[in-house]
Amino acid sequence: MHFIRALRRIDTLLDRVSRLTSGIGRELAVIAIIMMMLLVSVNTLARALPFTSSLFFVEEYVGYLFVALSFMGLADTFRTKGHIRVELLIQRLPNQAAALLEFVVTLVAMGIIVILAWHAMELFTKSLSSGERAQTMTRTPLWVPRLFLVPGYTLLLIELMAHLSRSILRLLPSTTTTLAKGG
Repeated sequence: MHFIRALRRIDTLLDRVSRLTSGIGRELAVIAIIMMMLLVSVNTLARALPFTSSLFFVEEYVGYLFVALSFMGLADTFRTKGHIRVELLIQRLPNQAAALLEFVVTLVAMGIIVILAWHAMELFTKSLSSGERAQTMTRTPLWVPRLFLVPGYTLLLIELMAHLSRSILRLLPSTTTTLAKGG
């Protein structure tokens, strides 16, 4: 009984942390959208006014902001069940089998995200140390758009850990009815 109580405390803590971190990611994604909108609006206005021309850096920087938006929003999208999921098989399984499958799939997803985060960190540190720059007029250092990869993966990993915790609790027979009731 103490073990289950400890697991519930861990689950509650992970849920609070993941709610906070995915919310931070969501807010950063919103800021990226607003910045994209402002850049495109200013560029459109610049083209419409006489004696002005398009701002040459807008398309490039909107692309970088799109990377930030995508990666910062990963965790919140997972939390709100916004990622595409095929539940045809899970819906047909008994509760315990579905919980076990969810546990295994979440573990596999966590492994994949750790590998992706590792490679993203290598990419970021190499571009930072080498001074690699974009092949554009602005010659933007490529560590700038790559800056958002590892934090985005980290936020998603935290969310997956909270999901894994819930999956573990659903696997335990004495907690299944409590969780189904919302406890």
